[in-house]
Amino acid sequence: MERAAETGDRQELDPARAFAARALIEAGRPDDARQLLAALLVDHGGKPLFPETAVDLPIALAALHGDDAVALLDRAGFAPTRWEEAVRCWVTGDRVGAAGIYTRIGSRPDEAAARTQAGRDLLAAGRTGEARAQLDAALAFWREVGATGMVRAIERL
Repeated sequence: MERAAETGDRQELDPARAFAARALIEAGRPDDARQLLAALLVDHGGKPLFPETAVDLPIALAALHGDDAVALLDRAGFAPTRWEEAVRCWVTGDRVGAAGIYTRIGSRPDEAAARTQAGRDLLAAGRTGEARAQLDAALAFWREVGATGMVRAIERL
């Protein structure tokens, strides 16, 4: 965050803020995460969402703001892009839809993250067959790139 803040460039700051907010949520510091998201979501005046925020932002928004996440995105004023569409799918609970958009964009890590979360969501809803399809697709990517932590987490599911 310090290095990104030194630049004063939103292209550096927004991804750092999104990642830091996600990390702070995991660390049990939601109030600090909310402050970073608020700074990230300040009026974008129709500028596009930076692709580097495309998974961390929706995870943090969904965790902290739930049903209000879409309204926050609307107020931020991001230009409509496929990245922004994927974020909207994610925060409304359509992780399979988000994964499909990431696939069309060609962002395999973001697709795998969305499929992993989709699998978790589907398992929680008792839709085991659909969950397995999403998790198997994600697992193939995580194995390919050697992400053993993700592989183990999915195998435990």
